[in-house]
Amino acid sequence: MTVGAVLDIYGREHGPHIADPARLVSSLNQLGPWWADQLVSSITANTCRRYLRDRQEQHAKREAERVARAAEAGKACKPARTLQPSTVRRELGTIRAALQYCVLEGYLVSAPPVWLPEKGEARQRHLERGEIARLIWEARKSHRAGLHLPLFILIAFYTGARRTAILQLQWQPNTVAGHVDLERGVIDFLGMRRQTKKRRTAIPVPPRLLRFLRYARRRTSQYVIEFEGKPIKDPKKALASAGDRAGLGNVFSHLLKHSGITYLVTQGVPLWHVAEWTGTSEETIRRVYGHMAPDHFAAVHAVFR
Repeated sequence: MTVGAVLDIYGREHGPHIADPARLVSSLNQLGPWWADQLVSSITANTCRRYLRDRQEQHAKREAERVARAAEAGKACKPARTLQPSTVRRELGTIRAALQYCVLEGYLVSAPPVWLPEKGEARQRHLERGEIARLIWEARKSHRAGLHLPLFILIAFYTGARRTAILQLQWQPNTVAGHVDLERGVIDFLGMRRQTKKRRTAIPVPPRLLRFLRYARRRTSQYVIEFEGKPIKDPKKALASAGDRAGLGNVFSHLLKHSGITYLVTQGVPLWHVAEWTGTSEETIRRVYGHMAPDHFAAVHAVFR
């Protein structure tokens, strides 16, 4: 069996049931051309490293061409970007998951191990509350995103939820995503969905956020985050533009989650509470944010006084 066939089975049968189908489609589109005709038996650490190298070379070539075209046209553009190993790690992780699925479903008897690039270092940059306020102020000035982008920023910072979980939020219980219950003052990110590795939780809405959600309910219909009556696919560009205007550099949705978690930890909220509130594993909270806690090593320090 070819790797292409494995990926096709995984995408068709399992893809519709995962938390973020769009991300899977993106990975499959990148993997397909390179792996389509490769046999499963050809998967080795060396093959995976070659894929990493080829992906980075192709990406660098496309970026150089983009910058060159902009220069020829006399247009300003962002500098060439480097493809991070973490991106390829996610793509190769899709192959690993697809192989495991095909073994489980009986398409394969066994699956070879899949080499993955090392995990990147945890992000250290975060936004302070004052910077979040500046970001919201600039977001409100946006002609197209002025109504929905500030609310997205608030929800992401206050709840530490992932972008997809926020954008899928609806006003009524449903079988696809979570919902907001204004009467009870609760955001249920899981709803009737099956829990996945991308954990989702139900939390009481902070009073300040609740006020903004009530405003939003008056102007939206089905989804909490809407533009002209339709759900938002990705506020990436609008968020980046607001970040530039606010002088905050590159701002993206995961930075908001990271900033929210950092704020909770630095305010002394117990790590396991932070994990439950944000739908993040406690192991990740301890590994990435534990050193930021005010009482980090306090007990040990007290012993040696």
